[in-house]
Amino acid sequence: QINGVHDRCRWLKGDLYAPVQGKKFDLITINPPFVPTPDEHMHIHRTGGESGEVISERAVAGLPQFLAEGGTFSMVLDFPVMRSSTYLERLSSWLGAKKGWGIAVLNFGHHSIENYIKDHVDSSDPNRYYELYERYLASYQRQGIYEVAWGNVFIRRLPKNHPGFADEFRQPRKAVG
Repeated sequence: QINGVHDRCRWLKGDLYAPVQGKKFDLITINPPFVPTPDEHMHIHRTGGESGEVISERAVAGLPQFLAEGGTFSMVLDFPVMRSSTYLERLSSWLGAKKGWGIAVLNFGHHSIENYIKDHVDSSDPNRYYELYERYLASYQRQGIYEVAWGNVFIRRLPKNHPGFADEFRQPRKAVG
């Protein structure tokens, strides 16, 4: 309403793609909940599940059904840097196909897990803070998360016969915080 486009917008409420079954889109853009957390009490708008990738994985996995050929998906988020796989590998596996997709990750930098946890754990109760900090740290270590990066993901649906591509573009390497 503030921008004067309310008469051209339609708001649908539902679980991710549920309200738009059977439709294809030229542009899908999201800023999903992405904080990797073992804290089941974290606000739902922040948590991406224990790995931080629960919602982003579902969004990417839905692209073959909902993104039109020539369409673009854009996602801004923090994402875990894991020992077991690169982020590009995980994005590709969520799509389920290598051909016909272009994937670009703009990686703007990294947080150490220690500083990332400090930024996302409520420090108002010192006793609870240390308990939560240790739970986060143990969860990250168990999953092989050794940093958390932030950036933008762009996925383009190319013609089916296109070989596809996947690339990550990084800022010069320096940890933040």
